[in-house]
Amino acid sequence: MKLPKIFLKKLLLGAVCIAVAALASLALKDIVDSYNPESSLPILEINNVYTSPLVSGDGSPEKSLVRANYSWRFITGVKEGLSLGPSDFAMLPVSVLPSTPILFHFSREPESLSISRATGAYPSEEDFIRYNGSALAGEINTPSTPGTYVYRIEAQFDRGSILYYLFLRVDDLAATG
Repeated sequence: MKLPKIFLKKLLLGAVCIAVAALASLALKDIVDSYNPESSLPILEINNVYTSPLVSGDGSPEKSLVRANYSWRFITGVKEGLSLGPSDFAMLPVSVLPSTPILFHFSREPESLSISRATGAYPSEEDFIRYNGSALAGEINTPSTPGTYVYRIEAQFDRGSILYYLFLRVDDLAATG
């Protein structure tokens, strides 16, 4: 009878030690991530159905899609990126066809997604018009009118928010064909 009690105590102690080690590991990872917060942010990929992949928003130097700001919670506190606007970047728009679907995919599912569009190379914040409907599903169509467009992509997550700008140039089919 004494042997099962000792066995149960050891088993319970082992389970508690494993749980404490797992929690300590998660806390340590979060603390280390807070020193380089951009490495722990979700990655945005934007794939055009016809030219996949279009761009990737992992913080790489591609200038068609740029991360302009973020606010992310860690155990040690909230870390925030620089607050930049579309005029703060050297714009290199991606050429796309008119009325082409663009799909937005995050490496971690956002709680909410807001997509706005402005016409012209360097719009002000007042120039952006918010999409309704399918933008919430992470899909929009490029404009049918040729020109340069800037998209503002705002995503809310359980740990914070991220702001991206996407630069597109819709080509004139009559001029190219």
